[in-house]
Amino acid sequence: MKKINIILLGLMLFFSCSSIKIKGENRIIETKDGWKIGIEKFEAFPNSPKKKNPVILCHGLMGTKEYFKQNDEESIVYQLTKEGYEVYVLDLRGRKSDGLNEKGKEDSSTTSGYWFGKTYNDYSFDDYARYDVDAAITYVLATTKAEKVNWIGHSMGGMVIYARAGSMGENRIANLITIGSPFSFPFKSKKLNLLSSLEPSLKVLPTVPVGSLAEFASWTPFDYYYAMSLYYYPENMDKEQIRRLTRFGANNESPKVFKQFANGMGKWNFESEDGNIKYTDNLTNITMPVLLVAGRRDHLGSPYIIRHVYEKLGSKDKTIMMISRADGHSEDYGHVDLVAGKGIVKDVIPGIVSWMNERTK
Repeated sequence: MKKINIILLGLMLFFSCSSIKIKGENRIIETKDGWKIGIEKFEAFPNSPKKKNPVILCHGLMGTKEYFKQNDEESIVYQLTKEGYEVYVLDLRGRKSDGLNEKGKEDSSTTSGYWFGKTYNDYSFDDYARYDVDAAITYVLATTKAEKVNWIGHSMGGMVIYARAGSMGENRIANLITIGSPFSFPFKSKKLNLLSSLEPSLKVLPTVPVGSLAEFASWTPFDYYYAMSLYYYPENMDKEQIRRLTRFGANNESPKVFKQFANGMGKWNFESEDGNIKYTDNLTNITMPVLLVAGRRDHLGSPYIIRHVYEKLGSKDKTIMMISRADGHSEDYGHVDLVAGKGIVKDVIPGIVSWMNERTK
């Protein structure tokens, strides 16, 4: 009996340390093309100086909204609400979310099925930018009665705004902050070649099962840290953070989205699925203030390519913030650790908050 109690206690401790503690109000909203997507609302701290524009946080390729929260009180979500911002954390289509819909009834997001019907993984990056971003901004503005939002996107979560604001005329964003967000992949490094190597299999795969494999790996005793280290600099992630990231922060991805990225490898332009829109060229149409955050050791949003985005932007108010030891931070940063690493509360978040506060009354 004692042994059973010890085992149960150990399991309770294991699950509690691997859970994400901060929770907001989950809502389900519908896009113009009929998909249901999740968005989680976090109120600003009661005694904080309330900011004019709410913040929308958007995850990257293969990600979910959960990795923005995984550091709990040291997460960017918590720190922004403490600063006085109302925060909305978005799940793009194909992610599993539950919450109240706009009629006040319990609902679920439209998750990606494997073979049949509307939930098949048949959506592209273009659909994220055209429909999901529009639905999120429309909902947040209607809820808060604000005129504009601040958008903070990590990786692809920034790219969707590059596409929407540059090529689709989006003008409801007051300030744009992108974190590790490239918009072309001209140099096919060994790590980026992984995307290209997947292209033949994308024709037959019903889904790219990254999330399923990551969650399975997180429950095993095997050392999966090397595979994950392609996406972060190991010095900035401890094993518990990696476990949380793989269990909660990864998601299966549409083959169409992956193919769009794979087709962009070795090119200076990131294009629409049909090739008719040269998204990168249209960065010149973006005029709102932009902060680009880059990690010195980021292999996906490398500093050189972030600089290329900076040069193409039409904004007069644009800033690059490099996160590296040479720039006074505690460590060089990779890709995912820019938003989920152990040092972001002192290395990354203060610079973002300071920049945004200067432009948000």
